[in-house]
Amino acid sequence: MSSSKFLGSWLGQLSRHVREIRMNYHPNDAASAGGRKFMEERSKIIAQLNPGFPLYFRQGPGEKPNLVAFYPFGKKEVKDISNFSQEQVEQAFKELVEYGSTLPKEEPRSFFTDSIKDYDPIVPDWRHVKR
Repeated sequence: MSSSKFLGSWLGQLSRHVREIRMNYHPNDAASAGGRKFMEERSKIIAQLNPGFPLYFRQGPGEKPNLVAFYPFGKKEVKDISNFSQEQVEQAFKELVEYGSTLPKEEPRSFFTDSIKDYDPIVPDWRHVKR
């Protein structure tokens, strides 16, 4: 797959539709070869186009190759990428992003303002303090 096809509009929507993506793979297993190649060749491009987006690659013995996407409202989707080629891994990645576009969106939250918006402001009354 050419770089220009990989850099389609769906990649620009990554941080809008997905909270985090993790890729698990085995460092030497043949079933993880496509995932390793994808990680080596595409991770820098993804990071450059989506600064600050949490994209994690976890390698370890016994790891089953898969992509895990986390969406708003605690939704999680897992795609098995065992024995996938690099192109198939890219397609699975794209499908996870496109799936996220179909889910309801969360409003951005501010802990401070959201937690106190229903309360009256606290105004100290210093009249009772002796000077």
